[in-house]
Amino acid sequence: MNIKRYLSSFVVFSLCLLNLYGELSITKLNKTSGGTTGFSSIAVFGGGFSKTAQVYFGDQRVILDRWVRDDLIYILTTKFENEGTVDVRVVQDGE
Repeated sequence: MNIKRYLSSFVVFSLCLLNLYGELSITKLNKTSGGTTGFSSIAVFGGGFSKTAQVYFGDQRVILDRWVRDDLIYILTTKFENEGTVDVRVVQDGE
């Protein structure tokens, strides 16, 4: 789903649903926009997450802050050079 751009100083995220083998999916983010300076904490809800999950905003890998359970992880964004909409995806074990 695409999210409207709120302020010019914010990066707007687009939620990209990814479902591999019927297990791995993103269903919701607790924030749909954030600053470009990084270190924003975001909860990622879905399913099939492991402690080795890797989260990407566009082509940029973000920091896995905390694995809570297989349907909830927390990430920290990294600094973004440009504003705009990005796809969010989760991969497991280098897939």
